[in-house]
Amino acid sequence: MTALPDMTMEKLRNLEILTHKDKLEEISDRASKEYSNSKIMQKMKEEWEPLEFTCHEVPGKDSYILSGEAVEIIQTILDDHIIKTQTMKGSPFAKFMIE
Repeated sequence: MTALPDMTMEKLRNLEILTHKDKLEEISDRASKEYSNSKIMQKMKEEWEPLEFTCHEVPGKDSYILSGEAVEIIQTILDDHIIKTQTMKGSPFAKFMIE
């Protein structure tokens, strides 16, 4: 990350920054909302990291089954993440993440 030059109010006035106030507010608002969506996505990924599930072999079959409350945990997290994802998908500020 590059360091920003020292900015003073006088330098900002000389750049006539106030003439760009509306555009700067628009950019700042969009960046804040995109950042918020990125943080939500990162948090959803992190919620899966610590989870561990135990599988047991089904006797007489070549398959396995999740044991304990694993299915309930998975369903709860998936339901929550589906709602969050659908909300973000409808947001114009999440378009950069769709791909």
